[in-house]
Amino acid sequence: MLGTVDWSIVKSQSDPSVAYDLFLLQLQTCIAACTQQVNTHCAKNYSKIKPWITNSICWRIQRRNFLYKKVRDKPSDDKFKQYYIRFRNKLRNDIKLLKLNYYQGKFENATSNPKAT
Repeated sequence: MLGTVDWSIVKSQSDPSVAYDLFLLQLQTCIAACTQQVNTHCAKNYSKIKPWITNSICWRIQRRNFLYKKVRDKPSDDKFKQYYIRFRNKLRNDIKLLKLNYYQGKFENATSNPKAT
């Protein structure tokens, strides 16, 4: 990509700061043409990796991870451990249900188009 760029406009400049600005502009244009920006955020620091994951599920995943760290720090607290296990299992079941519903909806929308399945 850089080999196809016309650098003569940069070389013809006598002022180094202007030449640098033009060089930087050409370079940024090349980088923008070769890359794409992915911006799929949900909840705080969790990416929405799967299309069936909602923001509330992302929040619950974050909560589950926080609870896991607390259980790991205090393994003797059985009541808290049971709370964590119930929370984790409920979250796992909810994610499975959301995934199932997502794919069922996809198949229902594609009933008239066999290629879409």
